[in-house]
Amino acid sequence: MSTVVIDSSRASAPHCSVPDRSTAPAKKAHGLDPAVVAAREAGRVAGQRLARTPLTPRQRAAVAAVMGGAR
Repeated sequence: MSTVVIDSSRASAPHCSVPDRSTAPAKKAHGLDPAVVAAREAGRVAGQRLARTPLTPRQRAAVAAVMGGAR
């Protein structure tokens, strides 16, 4: 098993003045537990950040394997 290291300033969370939504209380949506709603939102934000990060083919394959997209 290999380890992928992304050495890029864009790979880390951006420093901006936008309030952190993860500290806001999660609303109960569709009968889901607030923790599930918060986890989904965190995953969505992480996915958007990952989509903007340039990756090599090897890094893309590693991300796909970890996220369940490898076949």
